[in-house]
Amino acid sequence: VLKFFDKITISILHRTSFLQVYEGEVVLETEPEETFSLYAIDERTKITSKGLKYRLENDSLPFGERESTSNVAKKNKVKLKIENGRIFVIRDYEILRQNGFLQ
Repeated sequence: VLKFFDKITISILHRTSFLQVYEGEVVLETEPEETFSLYAIDERTKITSKGLKYRLENDSLPFGERESTSNVAKKNKVKLKIENGRIFVIRDYEILRQNGFLQ
């Protein structure tokens, strides 16, 4: 499925969690103090963030080894720069729905 990423949008809803896959430069609309998690698919993927409580600076977050679970948005937008791959972002579905953040 991931090889077709440039042709489709991948989103998964499981109970209260909403997972989306991102690559490149992304700006997420967020609620201040919203908690979400970031997971890299490949250890070579590097992530830089702005607007997170626990800032990432060209960090690798290999799945199962190091994750950015329970990171927190400081303001209404979080900027992510993803290099050399894709990441999973898991957020609370109800927060997304209530604020019109679903794409």
